[in-house]
Formats: sequence, structure tokens, C-alpha cells
Amino acid sequence: MTVLAAPNNTGKSTVGKAMFALFDTFDLLNKKISRNLKHSIELVIVRNAPDREDPDGIVSTWEAASFVSGQLVSAKKTPESKDDLLAQLRTIRPKKDGLSHLDESGRQLIVWLSSEDKQALKCRDAILKLFSVKKEDKTLELAERTFNQVFNDQVCSFGMDSQKSEVSVTTDEHFHGEIDRYVSFKEGACIEAGPVSDESRRVLILDDPNIIERFTPSSFTRKRFFSDEPFSGEPPYRSRAINVASETLVRRENEISFGLGEAVLAKQTVREVLEVIEHEFSGRLIQSKKGPAMVGEDDSSTIAIGNASMGCKAMMLLRFLVENSVIQDDDILVLDEPEIHLHPQWQITYAHALMLIAKHMGIHVLVTTHSPYFLQAIVDYADILDYTNKTAVYSVRPENKDGLSVFERLDNEGIADVFTSMARPFATLQQSIAEHLMKG
Repeated sequence: MTVLAAPNNTGKSTVGKAMFALFDTFDLLNKKISRNLKHSIELVIVRNAPDREDPDGIVSTWEAASFVSGQLVSAKKTPESKDDLLAQLRTIRPKKDGLSHLDESGRQLIVWLSSEDKQALKCRDAILKLFSVKKEDKTLELAERTFNQVFNDQVCSFGMDSQKSEVSVTTDEHFHGEIDRYVSFKEGACIEAGPVSDESRRVLILDDPNIIERFTPSSFTRKRFFSDEPFSGEPPYRSRAINVASETLVRRENEISFGLGEAVLAKQTVREVLEVIEHEFSGRLIQSKKGPAMVGEDDSSTIAIGNASMGCKAMMLLRFLVENSVIQDDDILVLDEPEIHLHPQWQITYAHALMLIAKHMGIHVLVTTHSPYFLQAIVDYADILDYTNKTAVYSVRPENKDGLSVFERLDNEGIADVFTSMARPFATLQQSIAEHLMKG
């Protein structure tokens, strides 16, 4: 459990977004790179090959190019020379699986690609160049694009300007262990990224309870999941959360065995979390005929989710993630000021539930706040649940003068100082009231 407790406009939200961009760069990295290479080769073939259709007019050059490019990319060996590529083309054999039209068109395309035709030679050269691009260089480009997408092309605005800056994550809470993931930028360009391998951990950012309105089976499309295309009007991190949650709904609806192991392993913890939440609020999300809705404890009445309060949505959102195993072991859950819409009592309940999730479900929780009561609740429940050694509170270093926010880890005395600082406006208000009464 990591808490960033600091005033507004100090970069708390930026930390979570940077973490999302870092992990999202490496999420399904090999699939992204392979899919991109296949598509690029497909385009090269289509642009150079003579446009043709099979005798029955069924299979186009696009479909044949897609088949051939897929065969090239999935081959065990990457061609390093013209002879390698030519040999690989000649070993491609369309499968006899009933797709006779595709078989014939693919065969014709392979014959042309292997020929000495001027355009075929040009096409093979272009394909070989695409294969020559190193995975490391593609990863740098992908990281740069991902960070610019997340930060709306303002990567330099959070410190990545003329000097080399790094975003890195380590599993060691004292930052003495080996770095898990890192990217380095200079003058807005990514110059280092690694390790160049797939990332299994997911980062889900929740910064707006209204996101639950889009948790519907119809929101999930496998095309969007694999195309990196965000939902209209939503930043990439919200699109990811919407799609992950909606995929869960689809799979639970269509696959009775979906998530059996996860459900069994998490059952006791889920029960504990739900008991804590239900002690204050029994509402939960259901899919009605008219769309997502909130239903109470007795299931007798439903309210369209759009008519529920922001506080109710916030509580239902957390419940949904836990109850449906949307968040799983080793995932990273980022909550940006979740207490904003919650009554003080609900803030305490929310903090309790979060601490149970962090301790018993293996979820790495990063939460930002500027509420003294929410901060105190997290610290107290860390103590009650014997989780203080895995709970870290950070705040902005007060003497910072260079325009950048520097967060430092706080000890118990530092946490008490931050709480006092956050609560000071109330003391100021009380003083103003006292002065007013004295004047009266």
C-alpha cells in the first residue's frame, strides 16, 4: 500500500499515469510487435503486388497478403538476408483446410513474391528492412508513443525536458532492489526502455466513479482490446479499465467456468471486503434490460446507474472489481483521491476495504489523497491489520524550489505533521468563528 498525501497540483496524479504508461508499454509487448510487423508487411505487399482476385472473385490481394505476412512473421527464424527471405517464401505452403480460394491466391502471391519481377524485388527489399528493425528500437518508439498518448503529447511537462529523466519501478519497498521496469527520456524522446519482455501485471487507474456507467458487455470488443484504440472521449487508462471490466462481464456471461480458480482462492478475502462495504452500503451493480443499474440489498428495486450518486458509484466500483475478480494477484490499482465523493464514515469504510485488498489479495495499491481523515484511516487500519511494514506514506518535500515535486517517504512523525497540515484549514476556520463570536 502506497499513499501519496499532498496538496493539489503537486503531481500526485502524474505518478499513477506514469506507472500506467510504463507498464502499458510492455503489456503484450511481443504480440504488439508481431502484430505491427505483420500489418506492415501486409501493407508493403498490397502496395507492390499486382491487384488480383481468384477465379471466382472471392479472395482479394489483401486477404492473400494477410495470409503470407502471417506465415512470414510466425516463422521460427527471422530472415537476415535476401536469400533467407527467398528461402522462407518458398517453404510457405497454404494449408488444405477447405479454404481452397485462399490457398490458390496465396500460392499465386508467393510465386510472384519469389520471382525476379521488378516490383517483387522491391517488395522483398522492403520486407527485409522491416525484419531488420530491432525489437529494442521498436520498444523505444512504443514507449514514446504510449507516454505521449497518456500525457496528451506533454511528456516534457512533467520533468522530461533537456536532462535525462527516468520512470522506473522496483519491487523493493526501500528502493534497494533491482529495477523491474524503466524508461528514460531526453528532450522528450525515449532513449532507454527495458527489460524488453512481456509484462503480465496490469495497472488499472480509477479517477472517476462515472466510469462504472460504461461497465457493460457491449463496451467490450476484442478488436478494441488489441488495437490500442481508446474509447471515444476517454484517456487510455480509463479505456483500459472499461475494457477489462467489460470483458469480465462478457466472459462470465458466456463461459460458466471463467475465473473458477481465482474465485476459489479469493473467496474468503472477497467475503471480508464485502462485509466491510455492506456494513455501510449494500448497493451493487447489475445488468438490467435497460442497461447497468444499482440494486439494493433486497433486490426489490433498481436505479439506473446514471441516477446513482457519485459516492454510491465509488463504493459499487470497488465492490465490482473485488466481487468479479477484475483485479487479481500482482495487479496495480491506482486510486486518485477516491475520498472526494465519500461521506467521512464511508471514507473510513473505504480505507478499511482497501487495506484488506492490499494485504490479502496481493494487489499493489497506490492511492492519492488530501484528506486528513482518509489518511488517518489508512494508517490506522495498516496498524490494526498488522500491515504497517508494507504501507508507505509519501508527501512533497516542502523546500523544493525548482518547480518539480519531490516526494519523500514519511516516518510516523512525518505522517503526523502531514495530518496536522491537512487539518489546519479547520483550525483556521475555528479561529475565525471564535474571533467573530468575540466581536459579537
